[in-house]
Amino acid sequence: MKRIMMSAAIALITVAFAASADETVLHVPFDSGLAAVESEGLEPLVFSGGGSVAFPDEGVQGMNVLAVGYSRSNAGFVRLQGASVWYDLTSCGLTDAMTIEFSVRTRTTEAWFNLITLGMRRDTPNVGTDGLGEPFLFLLQVFNKAEAETDWPIGLRADFADSASGTVADKWCPSFREFCNGEWHRVSLTYEPVQAGGTMLTARIDGKTVGTYTSSKSWSCATTADRPHLYLKLAGGNSAVDFDELRIAKAALPRSALLRVSDATAPQDGETILHMPFDGDCGTLAHAEESPALLSGEPTYSDEVLHADVRTGAVSRVRVRTNAKCLEMAPNTTLSIDLPHWALARGALDSATIEFFVKSEASEARDTWLSPFAISRGDSPFAALLQINGEGCYQLRMDGSGDSGEVISLSYRAPILSSDGRWHHVAYTVLANPDGSSTVRQYFDRAEGASMVFPKETAWRGVDEGMRLFLRGGARRYWFDELRVTKGVLPKAAWLRLEGETREPEDGEALLHMTFDGTCDSLARIEDPPVVKSGTPTYSQDVWKPFVVARDRRLGEWRQNKGCLYVDRNASLRIDLPYVGLDSEHLRSATIEFFVKGETNADPGSWNNPMKIAARDLPFMFLLQIWGDVQYNFRADAYADATPTTVASCDYRPGVKPSDGKWHHVALTVAENEHGTSTFTCYFDHKRVGEPVVASAGSWKGLAPGMALQFSSPETMAYWYDELRISKGVLDPSRFLCAGYGGMALFVR
Repeated sequence: MKRIMMSAAIALITVAFAASADETVLHVPFDSGLAAVESEGLEPLVFSGGGSVAFPDEGVQGMNVLAVGYSRSNAGFVRLQGASVWYDLTSCGLTDAMTIEFSVRTRTTEAWFNLITLGMRRDTPNVGTDGLGEPFLFLLQVFNKAEAETDWPIGLRADFADSASGTVADKWCPSFREFCNGEWHRVSLTYEPVQAGGTMLTARIDGKTVGTYTSSKSWSCATTADRPHLYLKLAGGNSAVDFDELRIAKAALPRSALLRVSDATAPQDGETILHMPFDGDCGTLAHAEESPALLSGEPTYSDEVLHADVRTGAVSRVRVRTNAKCLEMAPNTTLSIDLPHWALARGALDSATIEFFVKSEASEARDTWLSPFAISRGDSPFAALLQINGEGCYQLRMDGSGDSGEVISLSYRAPILSSDGRWHHVAYTVLANPDGSSTVRQYFDRAEGASMVFPKETAWRGVDEGMRLFLRGGARRYWFDELRVTKGVLPKAAWLRLEGETREPEDGEALLHMTFDGTCDSLARIEDPPVVKSGTPTYSQDVWKPFVVARDRRLGEWRQNKGCLYVDRNASLRIDLPYVGLDSEHLRSATIEFFVKGETNADPGSWNNPMKIAARDLPFMFLLQIWGDVQYNFRADAYADATPTTVASCDYRPGVKPSDGKWHHVALTVAENEHGTSTFTCYFDHKRVGEPVVASAGSWKGLAPGMALQFSSPETMAYWYDELRISKGVLDPSRFLCAGYGGMALFVR
């Protein structure tokens, strides 16, 4: 059913009310009437001329109206058929800055039809009188149709009047096609004074900037003694025209503050705002209603992908999508891409995860101080930046900025040459703190590189007005894949992954196996290798045994043991373990094992921690400790879900001093119990130590955020380590790592 109002002359009202924080002076939602939301239900003057004013129940542009800090349901719109609606804006305080925005839908075939007009008059309008002529402070007009045209072109117009004579001294008249097509279009025009004394105009249609113009003349809608009345007029022709969500502000609003009318809802934490897979275009898989727009450059797409599959979601909730293409940037090329989604803008996005994959062409030549990836206006501040520093290494940077232009930065130099020819994962996370500050973290290949708290005054606030996405090639080619921006801080388990295999690990399967055969790489889950965060690894051939058997010692897989890790006196090493299957969300039952040897007849000291998997302090995923009586002690902690605070721990001491100079096998198993706690069992030299211990509270949860593998030797003692392995689930001791034997075996029956 339609709600219809027919009227000859309904009382004129004046819209005069205090502007809100965004400087709004008129906002008519047209949900069920013509009154502005602040006008206490009064309606403006309507000229029907035998036409109609209706409020259809169906066919709105979208169910929601959204902007930064604003969200409301959209209940209706107005349809004008042979009728016009006038609003008196004389008392609204409009002068030399303004934003007008509205949604409009029409199939008009009328030539020179004024859809919406802003102008001044000598007196109040009379019934049936048009009365708004030059200068047009704002005009949306349907042009005359040329014979060869199939679509009715439409034009915006803004006039700059001579202050003395009132005549038009300058005007801007951009035109557009495919507008009067029966579809909804969102239109906005901003007027902003410039320092030189003129005015800059910016026109947007459907969220995209379609034209800008800077006049040397100053635009103003201030009334004069000759024309004391300022009016906004809607429609008035014979065609049916629909309007919705009309708003005028006495300021040049940034794009992020403009209203969006769509079926989309405001993004929630964990929701993807932007996801550009580069599978043949620069579009987005998320929120396609505000898709990125190519501003300059010619994109090229390549088959040079890392893997054919893209995994999203956590290990237990995997979603797989085919990775068809990636973006290829040839040497000395640049792409500039607009990111129009309002939820990316300053004030809307204060917590975020930004991630993508990047690769540079392998070459002896090095780029220096190139910015292959940047979200900025072209210079500081950078919402996110990946650059090549003076040494040719990848370097990450993020900036926070204040309202007065002050900038704070966090940079991390990754120990990786950009010319290595390998794909790398880059991630930035920003967490908005209750006090208004921002905690910023940067990751390279899933290992945390640097972190910092930006104070409230210069907090990270998203993509500022005017910022764009820049992608560049330097002296070499660069490739990019799977750029994604998520609202809120995603756990590592939910980051994007490029894989050829996406299955979840099974019980008994190795999640990490560091052989230390000259590297810190892992034999298991090689798509997420361990990353040396600090220190320099040293390797030795003083191995535990020349051959290693994994799985059942009778039916196992034999492998030559070529090296071990040597941690010299007063040395330290920190290694990040990025594989998500190790984290607290997915690993509740596990087996940790390795071989360790202390320096012969040296002084280990007491209460040292030669090896641990932990953050800076408690809790410990695992701890190798020298007890107060100078013997080995092995420890693991259980903690509560809310915060990683130790609530229970287990300790095992086999009664062996580390200074015996012998290799020893250490194994710890953790089983998840039905009642939510954990059972710990320790083995030394393949024999159980003591009895299993059930945590009194809490549970063991694998790799908590911030935890890393850390080695540290005192000034008086050196250690050797070999064959560190973490397996999912509780392994039977028969499946622990053990010695194999080389040479020839002869079986006689």
